[in-house]
Amino acid sequence: MNRLVPVFLTITISLAAVAQQKPNILLINFDDMGYADLGCYEPSVTYTPRIDEIARQGVRFTDFYASQPVCSASRASLMTGAYANRVGIHHALGPRNPIGLNPHEQTLAELVKTAGYRTSMVGKWHLGDQPAFLPKNQGFDFFEGVPYSHDMWPNHPNPAQGKQYGELFWLHNNGEKTRVESADSVMAWTNREVDRELSRLSGRGHQQPFFLYVAHPLPHVPLGLDRQPTPANKSVYGQVIGRLDEAVGHWIDLLGKNGQLENTLIILTSDNGPWLQYGNHAGSAGRFREGKGTTWEGGVRVPAIFYWKGKIPAGKLVQGAAMNIDILPTISSLLSAKQENSLIDGKNIWPFISGEKIPDDLATRPLFFYYETNQLQAVRWKNWKLYFPHAYRKTEGLLPGNNGKPGAEKYVPMELELYDLANDINERSNLAGQQPQLVKELEEMAAEMRRKLGDALTNQTGKENRLPGRVEQQNDLL
Repeated sequence: MNRLVPVFLTITISLAAVAQQKPNILLINFDDMGYADLGCYEPSVTYTPRIDEIARQGVRFTDFYASQPVCSASRASLMTGAYANRVGIHHALGPRNPIGLNPHEQTLAELVKTAGYRTSMVGKWHLGDQPAFLPKNQGFDFFEGVPYSHDMWPNHPNPAQGKQYGELFWLHNNGEKTRVESADSVMAWTNREVDRELSRLSGRGHQQPFFLYVAHPLPHVPLGLDRQPTPANKSVYGQVIGRLDEAVGHWIDLLGKNGQLENTLIILTSDNGPWLQYGNHAGSAGRFREGKGTTWEGGVRVPAIFYWKGKIPAGKLVQGAAMNIDILPTISSLLSAKQENSLIDGKNIWPFISGEKIPDDLATRPLFFYYETNQLQAVRWKNWKLYFPHAYRKTEGLLPGNNGKPGAEKYVPMELELYDLANDINERSNLAGQQPQLVKELEEMAAEMRRKLGDALTNQTGKENRLPGRVEQQNDLL
């Protein structure tokens, strides 16, 4: 096997040098993986050695965020470099929804194509299941995967909810489709198709740089394995994470075997925090409060690892805050690729990754504006996070789910609350009453963002919002 070789030198590389090299890009976005699901973030986890290895040999962020704590909105931000509110994507889009990511938005795939890249995607799209919104109409040359979450099917653990869904199909690149029979098959197909596509893109005759987006549908429930569980002390969830780790290791080995590892930038992250309502079938946010569906740290703070063998510093820990909206503008800068959307929200975070001097606009920007659906629920600036009054989906202290069945949840109101993340990472000590001037300043930042992107909590629509894609007549694609 081709194992990574430890590198102990601090290496930096300029944007100009990167643009000339045009590295392959492998972007891995897991679904509902919690901050503490990997050993490089939680030392008690011992079954992710391959991902931990690239974290040791690359750059790991401690304060990296999904733009929203829910699938479709987060993925819209990843693909466009913009807050989901700006591009009109909210919630998790269900089957046969007339809404999808507007084809007029420049996606990450369309961006890299301007730099001469071959683009492929395997996994879960979840940005509209109507033909106009699917990946092959959004800049991807190749797509194999599911159009939305694999719990949106008749076998949903809640029978009443399952009745609203039709059958779920795996969509093939040639236009055919195969009915999904189990979560095991979703895991198996995803891993197999990534193997095949990565082998094709990086194998003999490789000339064109490639961008492969692996939007892995796991570890979102229902959990699935592509082979029989092993008799071990790990939970079913732990075995799923372990299998995902093995898959990542295999993809790294394929790149090494084909002589492409040293010219491939690997980015690994998650679309939001763990779905804690599912108890032993959910991941862990570790010391952070709550999880998916909330803007507490556990819902939006996610793993983020950047690896490029010999080209970026090995073992670098980045404590500067960043978000998935930053990936598109960073890649745009790296490749000198033509960025068509002038109004986006992300920043080029390559200085964080490379160790170069941090420019003022990156160091001093408000970090970040946390939307959930169309509500501006919080703003972070430096180590301070201010929440605005809203109701959040609470699972803490309630009966958790078990073996694939969801547990209890309830919506709980919260007031104006200020937390110092540097000294209160669990977000327990509300300092709003002690810091009136700071609260006022953060409220002014939020007011400006409301004017731009709107806020359902204050009944504002926003002057910079763009419309999502919409079809007049829905096709029952599936």
